[in-house]
Amino acid sequence: MDNGSGRRRGRGHAALAAQARRTLGVSETHHLAAVPLPLVHAALGLAACALAFLVRIPVSGLGPGIAASAAIALGTGAGLVLYDRLVYPASIRPGIGASSLPMAAVGAFAILLATTTPLWVRLAAALAAAIVIGVIPYLGVLAQTGNTSPWLRMARDGGGIVVAIPYVLAGAGTDLHLLARAAVVGAGIALVSYDALRLEAESRRACLIGALACAVAVALASLFASGDIPGARAALLLLIWYGVRGAAASYFAGRTGVILILEYLAFAVVALLALAWVASGH
Repeated sequence: MDNGSGRRRGRGHAALAAQARRTLGVSETHHLAAVPLPLVHAALGLAACALAFLVRIPVSGLGPGIAASAAIALGTGAGLVLYDRLVYPASIRPGIGASSLPMAAVGAFAILLATTTPLWVRLAAALAAAIVIGVIPYLGVLAQTGNTSPWLRMARDGGGIVVAIPYVLAGAGTDLHLLARAAVVGAGIALVSYDALRLEAESRRACLIGALACAVAVALASLFASGDIPGARAALLLLIWYGVRGAAASYFAGRTGVILILEYLAFAVVALLALAWVASGH
């Protein structure tokens, strides 16, 4: 609090970050800040993927594999936020919400590790995860500065779709118990959706509500999405997510046109009906 003389100003986040830097012995942050943020994030993403590869605990049921993967994902998000706050000025660093997609990317890579995919696929997935972790938060910074380029939006949407694919594949598979599958799919879709809605909604609360709606819709649909032709089921889960996310984005962005929201919801409903039809054995 200010004592009236104004001598205690500056006790906000910047002062706390400076104190943390002194405590940790990080005194030359101006040299570290010279390294572009995307490179640092990509390097941390690769390190997280390498750790997940070294652990290589099979993800089955509610066992240690899921817990280990979740811990690595959460550690990645916390590490990115901490590093950015210690090194980069507030004007160029992503917010805390920008860590949602990197965490989802690490979880998606862990899902691929749990499958019998070839080594080259795993290496390509690690590279894709590192690119998403390095680039997407930086694109968020550009969006915050007023950059409304459609290419920026397309890149962020594309990154979200790439990360969401392993989750919907897990939702269409049979490797996990029903409740475990719904939990894994719901958590991943919630993180991906939160990042997507940050471009649309004006508040964290709105992003959270929209992300939870997407997670619930896809998680519930995944409960009867396993069986034959998993690729088709995964594609339908992806379409359900796209429709619910589009409806939430339209609503929270203030585009209150009922027709637009209904179009997205109809998109999701049609995909859900198609999923039910495929699940019935047709």
